[in-house]
Amino acid sequence: MIDYPLVIKLLSVSLVILALIVAYRTVLMRWSRKSILTEDFCELYTLEKVVNAGEISFYLSTQKLRNIRLSLWSGDEEFLVQERTFEPGGHIVRFNTKDLKNGAYFYVLKTENQEVRKRLIIQN
Repeated sequence: MIDYPLVIKLLSVSLVILALIVAYRTVLMRWSRKSILTEDFCELYTLEKVVNAGEISFYLSTQKLRNIRLSLWSGDEEFLVQERTFEPGGHIVRFNTKDLKNGAYFYVLKTENQEVRKRLIIQN
């Protein structure tokens, strides 16, 4: 025979515990959003093409005036795309790949507090 009052008490306790977990996660998410200042970081957008040839256009954005280094990496070799101070806003940086070997590369954005790496394939 099922003891219905006991089942109702167990379901009530489970519901309270579940509500506390949801409330705890909500509070953590709100606090974590406030602790990260997005203006302190740049955004490097992914290249749309799977295979790149000729001139590559990198798109990045920054909310503050900052020194940014953009480069390509292949194994142990680094190819400097551009290093300079960028104004706030979006920027397109073009780089000609005609002197590079075909293969997989990483394009890397570095600032004083950030490093972003993304992969691309060059097929000239």
